[in-house]
Amino acid sequence: MMFLATHRDMVADEQLPGVLDTLHKRLREILLPQFREQLIYCDTERDDFVFTLNAAKPEKEDRECAEIIRECLSRGGEGGREVKVPLRWYALYQKLLEVANELGKKVLPRELCQQVAESMEMDDESCGEALNFFDGLNMLFYFPDILPQLVFMEPQMLLDKVSELVEETYHMRQGKKAVPGEKLRFRDHGEVTEKFLGEFESHYEPPLFTPKELVTLLKGLLVFAEMSKDVYFMPCLLQVVAWKVVEEHRVSGGKALALHFPDSGPLMGTFCSTVAYLLSPENSHPCPWRVVQNEAGAPECLHRNVIEFTVSDYAGAVSLIDHFTHFELHIHTAEDHEAELWKLAHDAVFAGLKKAGKTIGYTNNTPVPAIVCPAHPHPAKPHPATVKKGVWTCSISSKNFGKVAEVSVPWMSVCTSHSAESATSSPSSSSSAVPSTSQPPLSVSSTTATTTTNTPAIHEKKKEDDEINDQDLAVIARDHLTQWEKLHPFLGLNRAQKKEIARSYPGDYGLQKQECLEVWKEKIGREATYRALISAAEKARGQRVSGQHQRHVREDVNIIPPTTTVCCYHPLSVFSLPSSINCTLHKGSIPFSFPILNLTFITNALSLIIHRIRVH
Repeated sequence: MMFLATHRDMVADEQLPGVLDTLHKRLREILLPQFREQLIYCDTERDDFVFTLNAAKPEKEDRECAEIIRECLSRGGEGGREVKVPLRWYALYQKLLEVANELGKKVLPRELCQQVAESMEMDDESCGEALNFFDGLNMLFYFPDILPQLVFMEPQMLLDKVSELVEETYHMRQGKKAVPGEKLRFRDHGEVTEKFLGEFESHYEPPLFTPKELVTLLKGLLVFAEMSKDVYFMPCLLQVVAWKVVEEHRVSGGKALALHFPDSGPLMGTFCSTVAYLLSPENSHPCPWRVVQNEAGAPECLHRNVIEFTVSDYAGAVSLIDHFTHFELHIHTAEDHEAELWKLAHDAVFAGLKKAGKTIGYTNNTPVPAIVCPAHPHPAKPHPATVKKGVWTCSISSKNFGKVAEVSVPWMSVCTSHSAESATSSPSSSSSAVPSTSQPPLSVSSTTATTTTNTPAIHEKKKEDDEINDQDLAVIARDHLTQWEKLHPFLGLNRAQKKEIARSYPGDYGLQKQECLEVWKEKIGREATYRALISAAEKARGQRVSGQHQRHVREDVNIIPPTTTVCCYHPLSVFSLPSSINCTLHKGSIPFSFPILNLTFITNALSLIIHRIRVH
């Protein structure tokens, strides 16, 4: 399944039918020849495979269509999977959504999230684990290593923020008006500054989220590379050039290093993220890479599918080419410098590929060093040939093979160890396309409830100093009621509910004071979880939850550990629409957000989709 942003809500209602018909026709012309054999129609009476939904402001028909698509994916086994979610974590997520809605914010400070978590008796570590877990499901965005102080409760805002830049380059290239210097560099070279980013005012939430935070985030995600002070480069904004231009920067004679991805070719975003890594000053390899410039100081070769670099002070240049089926690395230098430059270029590019895969979330997507196949039938469509024990084998047809002289492939000696390492691994295309989501621990509560039973021996036991009496119990209960008052904005409990909880305070005199506090803290956490789940269910249904349903929720919350099963589907959507989760006793009653794609992935996908439609 492929999702394409059409911005249907931006078209006037009277023009919508004609616009949609034209769009569907163009998409069919582009997609049908490529995917005809892979199409499976869910409705035998219709042969349509393009469905338009208003994801920005979904109406009843949009939600029904989305639900049908989800059901088809589930029935067909198209990557459906179940994820176990602790109820307390899920309740925290619902509470954070509620707080964000009340504040009218899409971005929350991490400190505020911790305050909400504390109201549910979750410590800072448990809160961080929950945020990371939901980030793995793309229900929110949390970047503890890049922007630890922010939590993006609506991931779509970041996707929209980045799509603004991609969209702007498209409109600039379509227009015939002259553009000033800064915008010219943005249009032609993908360069931006904080000041320029500030002109796109939507989706910022100062003082929390400003252009400064956006730059920090996109640098960390390898979407931006810092070229100089306050000048940042965004590779995915570049234009794809024709084969004639690419060919000018290739080296003939079979000396190129082809990077062959055995499973399904290079995954989306890998090339641009690798380029951003190579040009970033903070990368790990010691030799700085720069884009080759002409005498006027403009880039010599800077395109989406071919970029020419200089490496440190070495004479010559390095060309990195994206054929979209494989990558190629070409060295342009004197023969006596080739070996050393090949070593530096090889190590840097593979380090960049490794970092790019880790950043995007791909696994087992490491390429195998190869040569450009000598038997390719069409010179404008080169493909790789793997090399093993001095024999090359075509990656398209194993019938094409032959001997390769090591002297004619100068990079082979520096790639031998890497080739052996790659040969021992068995990549899996099914697992590489989706960022993996680790399962939460079975014991998820910040504290574990202690159950004890009053026995005659305990009551007859002589009271010791560390045990609690009625007066101590009253003081502790009063202190916790004060705590409830402070947490009231998050928990939404009225005075009667607090008194009800206070009356049920554990009064087992056999417990020591600390044990009693632990039991009480667990009770607070469970009560907060219960309230958050009921509130979410009522908002989803638009009506009050029945008493029987409340009892079911209470029973689920009292299970140790309290967990629920969430249905998620892949391929993932570019937008979020309500779905449902399966709970032990009340299936489908609590809303759950449909996941979205990785930010780095979608940034590069948008640029290619726009280019593809323009070409056709």
